[in-house]
Amino acid sequence: AFCKTRKLCELVLSYTREILEVTGKELVDSICVYRAGYIAEDRRKIEADLFEGKLCGVAATNALELGIDVGHIDATLHLGFPGSVASLWQQAGRSGRRAKQSLAIYVAFEGPLDQYFMKSPDKLFGKPIEHCQVDSHNPKVLGQHIACAAYEHPICLQYDENHFGSTLDSIVTTLKDKGFLVNNPSGPFSSTMWNYIGPEKNPSQTVSIRAIEHDKYKVIDKLNNRLLEEIEESKAFFQVYEGAIYMHQGVNYLVEEFDLSSRTAFCRKVDVKYYTKTRDYTDINVLGGDFAYLPACKTNHLKTTAQANSCKVSTKWFGFHRICKSSSKILDTVELRLPPYSYDSEVCDSIINLSNIMMHFS
Repeated sequence: AFCKTRKLCELVLSYTREILEVTGKELVDSICVYRAGYIAEDRRKIEADLFEGKLCGVAATNALELGIDVGHIDATLHLGFPGSVASLWQQAGRSGRRAKQSLAIYVAFEGPLDQYFMKSPDKLFGKPIEHCQVDSHNPKVLGQHIACAAYEHPICLQYDENHFGSTLDSIVTTLKDKGFLVNNPSGPFSSTMWNYIGPEKNPSQTVSIRAIEHDKYKVIDKLNNRLLEEIEESKAFFQVYEGAIYMHQGVNYLVEEFDLSSRTAFCRKVDVKYYTKTRDYTDINVLGGDFAYLPACKTNHLKTTAQANSCKVSTKWFGFHRICKSSSKILDTVELRLPPYSYDSEVCDSIINLSNIMMHFS
């Protein structure tokens, strides 16, 4: 079962186990969750159990979409549109390997894109696969790439800008301030030559293929001091905070302590009939740039124009709900105080020629 969020994975597992307790107790332990955040040791075990047929079912995010041979799977269940046609077909292709028959079931949610495909299935089945777009100049990606490159061969600002782009100088400065790079003390271009001196013996081993963020929060089971999960900084406050119910393999944990300075959440196992969901809002602030201007058009054809501008995305959390598992009703609401999280991105501004729309429909 492919789920759009980590929490949905855990809820699907929890609900399914409740059903199996009544309909087939012998299958309760034959299903589990597979998603990003779990430590590597746990993920490898799940992969092996799935491949060997020890598991009958897995609730997964797109972490199981690519790159892992999961053996023979009979059916895939897609809970909500995954965001692209390519992802949907890739997920569906996880079943029916080895020339076996398979079944893929797409369950639409209430979102506009899901409902659009429900009303126009030909748009889904006849739509070409999207092109893969990768921004190689994304500062988070490029920073890690330059650190790995400098480990293999010194970076020269004078010549390597041709390979890494115009932001090379600023990213090198950032890496220097973090203690990853240092000037080469000798050579004809000593002032522009940089070597890797970071804390990791081999920086490529620390680059995650599942996320571009380096800073993570740890979730610790207080009973045995076991590390349950590591959560990317941008997702952490949606899952862990004091009073949160954190779900791990269908087991509920109550977050009792949340240390922001050490980025650690301490929790203990509890038996509760509710889950928690944050109350938050996100603000997108466009930085500079003019909105796209659409010149006058002499035809009746619909026309749009768009451009990308830099923006700052800020999320604030102000509370959370306790929600009953059985009825999905809100039991109560609790205030929450957490620092906001911001990051730089790009936003696409688009304008449609409204006069042409009026002419078109008249």
